[in-house]
Amino acid sequence: MRRARRFARSRPTARARGFTLIEVLLAMVLLVAGLTLAFATLSAATKTATRGEVLAQRSERERAVEGFLRKRIAATRPIPFAFDQSTAVPQRFVGEPVRLRFVADLPDYLGQGGPYLHDFAIETDGDQTRMVLSLSMVLAGETIKEARERPPELLVDGLKSARFR
Repeated sequence: MRRARRFARSRPTARARGFTLIEVLLAMVLLVAGLTLAFATLSAATKTATRGEVLAQRSERERAVEGFLRKRIAATRPIPFAFDQSTAVPQRFVGEPVRLRFVADLPDYLGQGGPYLHDFAIETDGDQTRMVLSLSMVLAGETIKEARERPPELLVDGLKSARFR
């Protein structure tokens, strides 16, 4: 009898232990669905963070340009940069809705230093608006043409609208 029990224990049972093919496939489908959801969430979070970073950089750039413009206007010097041909009045500060011109000392880190005509202009090209700055040296009330003419510096691009007041 003991021998029969021992033999009965060693015999394989009718149902084998392990997973069926359907159980394995179901587990893999659930794993793929979970990974897909995690990837989609991570992708959306990355895009949101990137958009926020771009917006923050643009805002910081605009604040820097505003600060630069304020400092340049505060440093305006009463030096004429041209003469009005009709009245012979020296022009020291000209402000228009899309253009602002005045003379101020240029910081050494931006050029050679000394009095320069600062010509801020708002340019519109289709639906794109941008602000540019042109610099020209001023001596004895005259704007000096430099041997190597500098192209205007782009300060801000992609504005919806802008004007000087």
